[in-house]
Order: sequence, then C-alpha cells, then structure tokens
Amino acid sequence: MFSSICKRIVARNISNSYTMTSQSCNINVEHQQGFDPRHFLLDPAQNYKQIVSGIQKQGLMSIFLRVGPINCSSEKLYDFVYSFCATKGSVLSLTQLPQSHPSDISNFIVEFADKRGVENLSVHSDSGPLIRIAKLTPKDMPGSKPDKVVKDSKEMLCAAFKNKLRNAATMSEQFELFFNEFRISSSVLRGKLFFASILGDFFNWHMQTKLVPVPFGTLISGLASNNADLDVSLSNISCDDIQNQSILTVSQLTSDAQKRFEKFERAGAVGLFTNAGKNVQQYIDGLSMVTVITEANVPLLALKYEPLNLDIDISLENRVGLKTTWAMNTYIRMNAKVAPFVFFIREWAKHKNLAAHGLDHKGFSPFMITCLAFFYLMRVNPPVIPPMHELLAKHKKKSDLIIGGMRHQIVTDLDSIATRSNTSSLEELFLGFLQYFSKFDFEKCRLDLTRGMVGPSSNKFVSITLPYTHNNIARNVTVQEAKTFQKEAELSLRILESKVRRSRRSNDWGVSSLYKITEKMWHRY
Repeated sequence: MFSSICKRIVARNISNSYTMTSQSCNINVEHQQGFDPRHFLLDPAQNYKQIVSGIQKQGLMSIFLRVGPINCSSEKLYDFVYSFCATKGSVLSLTQLPQSHPSDISNFIVEFADKRGVENLSVHSDSGPLIRIAKLTPKDMPGSKPDKVVKDSKEMLCAAFKNKLRNAATMSEQFELFFNEFRISSSVLRGKLFFASILGDFFNWHMQTKLVPVPFGTLISGLASNNADLDVSLSNISCDDIQNQSILTVSQLTSDAQKRFEKFERAGAVGLFTNAGKNVQQYIDGLSMVTVITEANVPLLALKYEPLNLDIDISLENRVGLKTTWAMNTYIRMNAKVAPFVFFIREWAKHKNLAAHGLDHKGFSPFMITCLAFFYLMRVNPPVIPPMHELLAKHKKKSDLIIGGMRHQIVTDLDSIATRSNTSSLEELFLGFLQYFSKFDFEKCRLDLTRGMVGPSSNKFVSITLPYTHNNIARNVTVQEAKTFQKEAELSLRILESKVRRSRRSNDWGVSSLYKITEKMWHRY
C-alpha cells in the first residue's frame, strides 16, 4: 500500500500539463516598480511565501535580451533598448548585466508589468512555447563612439575601497563596508534568479511537468557574492493555505517508510534528469557541461550557462536544502548584524584556503563555515539568534508549506520568534568567534544547531548536525583538518592584538590586516 502512495506522490510531482501560471504561487504580493530582490531577501517584513512568490513573479514577467553588436556608448545603448522594449509593453525595469569578459554583445533583463510585453518580445517557436531569451540586432541604433575602456577601473575601485577601510572609525564599520561592497549586486542576482525561471519553462513545457523552480542555497540565504552558483530545487510546492489538515510531514513517516519514499523519489529524479540532459541544450542555447550526477546526496543535473558564466545544480524536491536555506535567511532578516558577520567569516575562510568546494579540498566547505558562524551566534551569552528548533512551527497550521506532497512546518512570521538582547558589536562578535573555535574540542564535541548546544562526539571526524537531516554534514572533515582552521583562528587573533584599532602607524588594520584586498575582487562573475 505504501509503495502505491509513494508512486502517486512522485507521479503527481512529475505530471503532465504546461501552463505559464502553474509556476507561480497564488500569493498577493504588491509588485512595485523598482522591486529589488537584493533588498527583498533581507527585508524583515517579508515571509517565505512572499519571497518565493515575489521572485517567481518577477522571473515570469521578465525576458533575457542579448543586444549587439554594439557601436554606440552605453548610455545611448540603454536608451535605445528601453525605447525598443517600451514598444512591446509596459516596462517595469531594464537591468544591464555586467560582462564577465569583453564582448560586443550586451545582456539585459527586461521586466514587464504584464504578460503582454513578455509575449510580444519572446521568441515564438514552431513547437509552441515562448522562449524568453531573445536577441536584438539593432540596425538603426544611433551611432556614436563606444565607451572608452578604462584600464585601471578595477585598480581605482580597489584603491578607493582600501581608503574607506583605512578611514573607518571601527572594525565593526569595516565589516559593514566589506559586506555592502562584496555581497552580490542587484543586477547579477536578477540574472541568476531569472535563469531559474527559464529552467521552469523547459521542465514545464518540454518535460511535461508541473514543477516550480525554487532557488535555494547561498543565493537565497542573503550571503551570496557575485560568483555564487545557482542551486534550484524543482518542487511541487503550494503556497496556498492548506485545507486538508491530514497531510503528513516526512518525520511522521516511519523510518522504513521514509527510506522507501526517498528511494522512489530518487529513482524519479534520476529518470527525469537523464531525459532532461538529452534535450535541454536544444531548448536553451548557450548551455554546456550538462551532466547527470547520481552519486551525490541527492541526484543532480549540473549545467553551465556560458553567457552568464553561471554554474547550475538542479535537484528534485530538495526539502532539506530549501528548509535549511529558509532557516538561514530567517536569521539574516532577524538581526542586522548577522549578515555582515557571517559573510565576512565565509570570505575570510575562503581567502585563507580554509573553505572550498570539491573533492580535492581537505577541510570545511563554505556551508560548514556558515554553520560554525551561526552556531557561535547561538552560543554567545546572551545569544544573538535562537536555536533552529525555534524556527519549526509546533502545530499544524493552514500556512504550512506543502512540498512534494508532504507538509513542512516552518515559522514564517519573525514576530512569533522570541527576540534576543545581545548588544555586542560586530568586532566583539568576530573576536569571540575566533577565540571560541580556536579552543573548541572537535574530537569530543558535536555542534548541534537544532538545540544550539554542544553534544558528545567520539570519533576522528568533525560532527555538525541540523534539524532537517539525520546526517553529519561534516562527516568527511577530520579533526586533524579542523586543527588547520583553529591555527588560522589563533593567528588572526594574534594579528588583531595590535591591529584591531585604527592606527596612524599602519594603513592595514582590522579587516585589511586579515584579508588582502586586490583588484581581482571586483570581477562580476
């Protein structure tokens, strides 16, 4: 009997009708001109349904427009493209995307107020669907000399930012400056979120599904830099209020039932991605490195979109990824100090080669470093953020999310979470983080983010646990490898003993004494 239930759920998630509106949750979100996802993700007044719905609506009302070859200044080009798009529909915004390398083609995201503009500018294929990636070759573009390439623009930006750090009043101010300078820009974020929407078009039309492409990971947490990858979960997600209160959560299934459910869903993902991998390049021009990965924790379809130099990992019904992302975004929106604190720790760890992706790296991943930072904010006295179990709704509510046929209870209203009264500065929190983990006993202690407590551990691997998965996310990091991280934390503390305060005798103090600022940091992708 359970097998038939599993099959019906998976089959329902990969079902057979295409409509453009099937990707959008039915939430009434006011979509104003100038909507900026970069600020939207950090807005404490929003909840998850509004964030998911707002991003999807913006994607569905947008077109990726490639314009060129270019023979005029960027100012005249922008005016020309805007005027052209305005003949197709009411333009809410026109965003020119930064280039990863010199090119005579410029990329724009055009957001319209309604579907008329989208339909007028989309490419109408013979087989039916609208393809929301268009090419404009302007024959009558006003001629003028192209912009001069300023060879030292990156050097100028670098010098100006170093000067800002040097003249900051405190190290806490430096953290804020660092975060605002190097977090993902609005234009880059728009481009990446739009591509998730394009993937939805492909899976809904060509693969005959009703799956919603839901971005998650660093990009949605609020901690992304410009070179962040795009993680997308194809999910049968409902944002409407739940009428059927008998829908279960995954945790309410027996252990055996969970295993069988995961087995069915995994097989469905492998089949879907194998088929999609054979066809997606025909639908979306510019894709490369299309690979189906079956050995990961969840099956993945990995892609690279060359025009944006964007790496994409697509998963199916990635409930753990979605809920972990939403929890971390909640922490970011809960307290204004969290984002610059965690962002700098992530970037510091990557800068010191303490965190990286890939099988070749021996040590922490950026996500594990993020967990260390959040764990410290739970443990400091008084805490800055609550443990993750407080983000789980205690009772069934109509506002619970249904993902892949299963109920998910998460707190969406920040006002319902007890606030913490920590008044420490960013500087004090960072120094405390370094001191805490330089002495942490990774061999005997486990980081339990569910309860925000230290638990027992007795093996040679680091142990970090979350409420949404039974796995130790650091199970491949040895205690010996963690000691490299601890030594770097000790070294940073020693450096800051003499350079934590602004000094006339040294230009490099605070952040600049720990992180070498170079012009390469101003790359866009």
